[in-house]
Amino acid sequence: MKLYRNRNFVVLFSDRLFTNFAEGIFYIAAMWSAVSLGKSAIYVGIAGFLFTLPEVLSVFWGPVIDSTNPKRILITSNLLQLCVFGGLSVLFWVKLVNLWIVLSAIFVSSLISEFTYPLEDVLLPKIVSENQLVTANSWMAISHKGAELLSKGLTGILISAFSLSVMYQLDFVAFMIPLFYLYLIKVESLRVSAPGKFDWNGYKQEFMEGVRFLRLPLMMWLVVPLIFLNFLLSIVLVNLPFLALQVGHGASSYGLMLAALAVGYLIGAAVVNRLSNKFTVSKIMALCFVLSGLSWASVIFARHNEWFVYACLLLSDLFIGALNVVFTVLFQTLPSEEMMGRVSTAIGSFVTVAMPLGALVGGVVGVSVSATTITTFFGLGLVTTGILYLFSKQIKKLPPVDHVNSDFLYQSQP
Repeated sequence: MKLYRNRNFVVLFSDRLFTNFAEGIFYIAAMWSAVSLGKSAIYVGIAGFLFTLPEVLSVFWGPVIDSTNPKRILITSNLLQLCVFGGLSVLFWVKLVNLWIVLSAIFVSSLISEFTYPLEDVLLPKIVSENQLVTANSWMAISHKGAELLSKGLTGILISAFSLSVMYQLDFVAFMIPLFYLYLIKVESLRVSAPGKFDWNGYKQEFMEGVRFLRLPLMMWLVVPLIFLNFLLSIVLVNLPFLALQVGHGASSYGLMLAALAVGYLIGAAVVNRLSNKFTVSKIMALCFVLSGLSWASVIFARHNEWFVYACLLLSDLFIGALNVVFTVLFQTLPSEEMMGRVSTAIGSFVTVAMPLGALVGGVVGVSVSATTITTFFGLGLVTTGILYLFSKQIKKLPPVDHVNSDFLYQSQP
């Protein structure tokens, strides 16, 4: 069956498209609120910390996701997000908002989002055939970054013309669309299992199963380097608004930088299908990490021309977009189907565990180190990771990603 004829896939794709559009508006509006209200990189670092902290905690939601109706989670999360953005809109309108209210809203909104993101990884293998998994993940990545491209680029430009209050009102309206869509479309067949009485002992057992899964040698080699990279990424993202001030024109340039990253990611996710059958996992990872790193490092040489900076950012995330699809497929095919929820959230928590700390470090470092210097160090980190993946004996055993299954997970053990 073609993906566009798969009703369940279309539902999931459409919901993610509208939700990511709304969340993209909130991200840039909230980060620029921290810049304008806090007047310091330290407060932007705190904002980045609060955006990333809920993802670290997501490991605790895995067993719940594995035994809960996903439609109920999606609708409840959308309703709660509407409350957050409706409250912010009112507070901005009556001019009672301050930095700490915005920071609190960042944490609450991000926490709510973490209940919904793992559902995508859990549901896709259930609603598409195994040979369509790479293509389906590519389309979901395109949905994610396409919406992010439009919302972040648009928001960055609109902030220059309108107030932050208008942005939060726009966000409120944007979050109503996926809510109405979910109510109108029947997705009962996406139920994971019938919810029952909460079993604490069962929860603890399933939680530990997800954690133990990550201790397998191949999984450790796949995810441990990502901890280091995400730490550096958080430092870069916190200082990206100041890179926009350094090489561009503030909020509009910040929006265009995020849009350039999203365009690159979008292209990479779209073209990875052509590479997935031709190269082994280790070769794709090495090539993409090294080329992305060189692109980030080139920003320091392109800093005198704003458009060259955009080009470097676009090129860097092109390779990251391809990598994201590869990693996603690996994390969907290596574990068994009944463990998808707990494994997905465990991986998400593990690889992002250093991101909150990185955001705080980025806020402190950004006070004395230029944003272009920070991007150079991030680029060197990406290059180092690519070389590591190329020579890893565990990862070199993997075939092209389309041919990976759970058997390779245990064959890789010494």
